[in-house]
Amino acid sequence: MNEAFPDANVINYESLVQSISLPDQDDRHVVAAAVRCKADVIVTANIKDFPNEYLKQFDIEPKHPDNFIMDLIDLNPNGVLEAFKNQVSNLRRPPKTDEELLVNFREVGLETTAYELHRMLQNR
Repeated sequence: MNEAFPDANVINYESLVQSISLPDQDDRHVVAAAVRCKADVIVTANIKDFPNEYLKQFDIEPKHPDNFIMDLIDLNPNGVLEAFKNQVSNLRRPPKTDEELLVNFREVGLETTAYELHRMLQNR
């Protein structure tokens, strides 16, 4: 992860952790890091532990990965399709087809994304 996204690490957020109040106190560091780096969105399948009303005070929105990827598709459908195809081609252990990866997407809650990518692949 550090090689792929060297600027993704957030530093100096620890002093904020104690001031964050969430249903699951073990998630406070996520919000503290998001506040520190001025993030607009926290992408998480665990939406219930990141209440929208609470995060509004920080101008942060919790977003499910399926919705986040669909936003990316709306913004740049060709770029997302290219990224998906690259992901498929880089899978080696085990290798997977487009459809096999879409099955995995559905299994982890990316139903809308899987549907839309399938549609895009069919129209290509």
